[in-house]
Amino acid sequence: INLWGMTGVGKTDLVRKLVQKLDFQQRFVEIQMDGGSEKGGTFNKSIQSTLSRSTINEGQPGILLLDEMQRYRTVSPNENEIKNDAYKDVWTLLSDGRFSIDASVFDELEMMLHCRAYSDDRKQAGIEDEDEDDDGISPKKLAKTKFKLYPYEAKELKQLLKLPNSIDEIMTWSSEHVIAEIKNVKYNKKEWEADYTKLLIFISGNLDSAFEGAISTNDCDTDADFFHELTKKVSITEIKYHLKKRFNPEQVARFGNNHVIYPSLNKSTYQRLIARNINQHVTDFSKLSGYNYQIDESVNEQIYINSVYPTQGTRPVFSSVHMIFSQLLMDITVYCIENDIDKNQCIKIKMHDFSNVSVDIGDNTLTFPILLELNQK
Repeated sequence: INLWGMTGVGKTDLVRKLVQKLDFQQRFVEIQMDGGSEKGGTFNKSIQSTLSRSTINEGQPGILLLDEMQRYRTVSPNENEIKNDAYKDVWTLLSDGRFSIDASVFDELEMMLHCRAYSDDRKQAGIEDEDEDDDGISPKKLAKTKFKLYPYEAKELKQLLKLPNSIDEIMTWSSEHVIAEIKNVKYNKKEWEADYTKLLIFISGNLDSAFEGAISTNDCDTDADFFHELTKKVSITEIKYHLKKRFNPEQVARFGNNHVIYPSLNKSTYQRLIARNINQHVTDFSKLSGYNYQIDESVNEQIYINSVYPTQGTRPVFSSVHMIFSQLLMDITVYCIENDIDKNQCIKIKMHDFSNVSVDIGDNTLTFPILLELNQK
């Protein structure tokens, strides 16, 4: 299921909420598809490696979110191919939900263990002066220990090699034992396949080029409803056209046809979000201070005017509510405490002025300074 839209419209949040509702937190993996966030060998930069280290078991239901997919492009803006080794097995997964493990994966694991055995052997022979190896454990001490592998190494070997042994048992294996197991699987092709056919896979991305006006980050004047109506017209054919500018045709085909296209948020949605956020601040401050705050509609209106950039989604709005309203409530509350204002008094807050807030406390009206920057432009 593909989720496409501009930033801040709730794509990622929708998937996380779904995971919570299904109580799938232990069967959920989220990967940022930036193409190079992980370091290490080929296997460590793969989707399969991430899944093998997760709590999602092969052949079992789980949810995978591939977020920020627009960053993982394989075609440059001038239509040249981009070589990207990180997460390149994503296309295998999207094909049929199975991984055909490349032999190089086993070679990497085998070489890692050979390197460890070589290092230990040299130190035992006194060729190197260091008393400790890279893991901080001397070879002599290691020889006396029960466990030779770290738990995460044993878990990865168990899942990759499909071993029936427990993790505790695998942790006791020597490098030679592990290498023997790797060779046993390496030459048995029937064991090379990893089955993730029961995964529910979400692909999410900010495909801004498909949404006219989405790059206008400084536009705070255009009505949100206008952008909403404009972006409602984006169709699946346009989405595929813009995907083709980032991926080759075969890869676009592997995204399938389940595309959920998000329009930008309309005015009423922003108004509801602002009202809900303001109400939460009021509730929190009332619990802390014991005062009763009454918020005039003008507060919501001014915060809307000074926080909504229609192409930027909810994040700027939430930060503005916190910056403008939370600080204001704090100033008003501190004033009331310092002046021993009766807690039975209703504190009415209005924002009719561009630079001051009017606060009615009983028969008295006070003003508090406030910066509504967009009003001044």
